[in-house]
Amino acid sequence: DALAGNFRLTDMKGAELEIVRMETSVVSGQGVFVFEAAFPLETKGAYILVFNAELTDDYGASLGEDEALRFTIVNAAPEQGSVLVDYDNLSRFWDPNKSGSTQGINEQLTEFTQSTDRKMGGRGSGKLDYAFTNDNGGICRVYNEAKPVLPADTEQLGVWVFGDQSMNLLEYWFYVNGSNKILPVGQINWAGWEYKTVTKTAIGSGTIEFQSTVIVQTAVGTKQSAVYFDQAQVVAAGVGLTEQQRATDALSVYPNPAKEQVFIKFYFTEKVNAQVSVLSVTGKELARVYRANGVSGEHTTVWIPNFESAGGLYFIRVQTTNAKGEQTIKHAKCILTK
Repeated sequence: DALAGNFRLTDMKGAELEIVRMETSVVSGQGVFVFEAAFPLETKGAYILVFNAELTDDYGASLGEDEALRFTIVNAAPEQGSVLVDYDNLSRFWDPNKSGSTQGINEQLTEFTQSTDRKMGGRGSGKLDYAFTNDNGGICRVYNEAKPVLPADTEQLGVWVFGDQSMNLLEYWFYVNGSNKILPVGQINWAGWEYKTVTKTAIGSGTIEFQSTVIVQTAVGTKQSAVYFDQAQVVAAGVGLTEQQRATDALSVYPNPAKEQVFIKFYFTEKVNAQVSVLSVTGKELARVYRANGVSGEHTTVWIPNFESAGGLYFIRVQTTNAKGEQTIKHAKCILTK
């Protein structure tokens, strides 16, 4: 509670960025501080988290002076393909307790439900609350009886996962030509949304059905926590900006037409101050989805339309100003389907 009002997020020039959510918890004996900004942070961008001098510990001792924590967004934005599982309707997902593979869990504290509070797109995400009863070896499986089949041209499968920094293991389970295939994704050593992928080469060949996401308890893992899953998508080869496009300050919108989320990729050949907005056909600004100063190179942001957004034509506008004060405006059309 002491953190509330006693920290701020800024870019490297000191401009303060809006925080819309903050959570604190203790995981494996360590304090975890999770915050979410109002706008997506720039890929590979550098930021500063400042803790105010007035912040106190449990014994009432204050910091005495501001403490600054510098960090960099290291994950590249994912290439956008087509959504395989949107987690908007969980009727085909089994309760973890129903799966015969699930073991070593507290049934009363373990469930898979929809969350509208935290999501990457659509109406909501799938929230897995889990509680293991032993010190190691527990398995919590979320089975999807729909078993969506990966398209033949799939190169990669990715799922947005809101991690709990539990140090447990994340696995994706498939049926490959009818046989079960377990593919470890990695240890959940992060907090917040990360796009976790596996390649089709690692999965196998033939008919591939994506049937389960699984948390496997480790000896150092947290016994009770929660993770979220959203927007599982398959990506084919050839998605993204070409070198020729990058040379011309390109703007790419995909998928287009889109249903629930729109990825906007753009490239700046010089350092600029930039903002990206979504406009109606009448030119009214509906949403501002990106804002940054002194940026160059390739960037990706996402527009998640409100439920009130009608199907039809929209415009994506990218406005930039360079060091000489020269301004440019680029537009791209986007079709939203309902």
